[in-house]
Amino acid sequence: MFSFGDARFFGSASSLRLNAPIVGTASDPLDGGYWLVASDGGVFAFGHAPFYGAATELLLSTRIVGIAATIIGSS
Repeated sequence: MFSFGDARFFGSASSLRLNAPIVGTASDPLDGGYWLVASDGGVFAFGHAPFYGAATELLLSTRIVGIAATIIGSS
């Protein structure tokens, strides 16, 4: 994860042992944090971005390909 300009850096998943590649990132529109999502449904929250769980325990019919935050965050 890289930050440029005034973007804040809260961390990355580079030190974690991942089961699947990271396929997307989304910024938290309310708290300034961000999420990374892996193709197997793993979700990583950084900064003040809330964490509500991951889909890694679900039997997904296809791989995750991206992530998007709503105006009210990820709830």
